[in-house]
Amino acid sequence: AVQQARGHVLAFCDVDCRPEPDWLEAGLAALDDADLVAGLVRFVPTRRTIWSLLDMEMFLDQERTVRSGRAVTANLFVGRELFDGLGGFDDSLANGGDQEFVSRCVAGGARLAFAPAAVVLHPPRETARGLLGKIWTVNRRHGTRVTRAGGRPDGLTLRAWVPFVQVVRSRRRAGRSLLLDRHRLSDSDVEPSPWEDALALPLIYLVLPYLARTAQIFGWRDERRARREAPEITARPSPRLDESR
Repeated sequence: AVQQARGHVLAFCDVDCRPEPDWLEAGLAALDDADLVAGLVRFVPTRRTIWSLLDMEMFLDQERTVRSGRAVTANLFVGRELFDGLGGFDDSLANGGDQEFVSRCVAGGARLAFAPAAVVLHPPRETARGLLGKIWTVNRRHGTRVTRAGGRPDGLTLRAWVPFVQVVRSRRRAGRSLLLDRHRLSDSDVEPSPWEDALALPLIYLVLPYLARTAQIFGWRDERRARREAPEITARPSPRLDESR
């Protein structure tokens, strides 16, 4: 699809996203002061569940990822010249190719900006199977990718299995609250109740991080098994990705 585009700007959104009427105009305007622009992904749940709240809080937070020099193609604008000049997306990556591309642009001096006025609407995952499956897949691939680059995934470190500590530290570093993050959920006009906070706590601090670490170990095992079966595979640099899609 990118190869068929003829414009001087590429505007990306996911197939399950619905752009607001002024999305394109707002994104193009923001490009006047930047080389890449990441717009706001606003969730629109059809059914409010604890899983949909966690999905809205955890994933597609463009404002936060932009501060770290990354963004996703769920809502992204980039000049065609910059895209082609850096070789576009790395098709060898099973996932995270969009974030890797944006990180590459920023590392090369490109200016990345967040445009809250460029909005796309996105449905959250509303079931345990949907959200847990996403976390498992993302982290298993992350474990494979880190191992292939010669590193060790967090799941193999003892500190990653200490209850609460690592989650508290990571949320504080990201500027997120220790309960369901009101700032992020407010982007989707959602205000969690005390009962929803109580339901989320064991999931945020125990179930989800332990699931993620276990998946990383499986990814580590997958890569080690692949190396035994194909010894010619050698370590290569791994992109710095935010597992937040």
